[in-house]
Amino acid sequence: MWCISRFKNDNNKIVEEMQFQFYSYCNSTIFDLIKISVLFKEYSKLYFDDIKRDNMRGIDSYDHRLIQTCHDSLAAVFRYYVSIGKYENLIFEISNQEIRSFFDSTYVDTKFLDVLDEKYWFLNKCWYDFIIEEINSNYDMVRELAKATLIYSQGDANRELRWESSNNAANFVKNKYINVPWLL
Repeated sequence: MWCISRFKNDNNKIVEEMQFQFYSYCNSTIFDLIKISVLFKEYSKLYFDDIKRDNMRGIDSYDHRLIQTCHDSLAAVFRYYVSIGKYENLIFEISNQEIRSFFDSTYVDTKFLDVLDEKYWFLNKCWYDFIIEEINSNYDMVRELAKATLIYSQGDANRELRWESSNNAANFVKNKYINVPWLL
């Protein structure tokens, strides 16, 4: 994760460290949700024949950098929301025991929680929920990430198309969150 400061006062090292520790989990969650949303829905038959869908369903590895730019843009949006107090009222809505149980049921290991002070676990859950909501609500971003990681995933001839799609996904995030004062 190369999520450096993106806006004035983007200096919350606790949230940045939390996002750094959670990066690989978050990245794989994004990929899995993209795969489900694009390939396992009934409408996917409209776009891909059975052979193409089966080939893409079999893709389990991908270049994480294709999702990274989009992830880092979303991470900056989340940090901006934290900086303006969006998640302060949620601190007492879920206990750490519930958070641990949730992540234990979602991931094989939860080492990212072990390195984070327990008083910030709720932010990790908020960050996870934010990512899920983005995948569920930003179809343009999902489509571009699907192109990058599934459709154009193989072959040197598709290299430029992969990176173009990856950059397009990040641009959809930036356009959606035009209110975040980006410093690019």
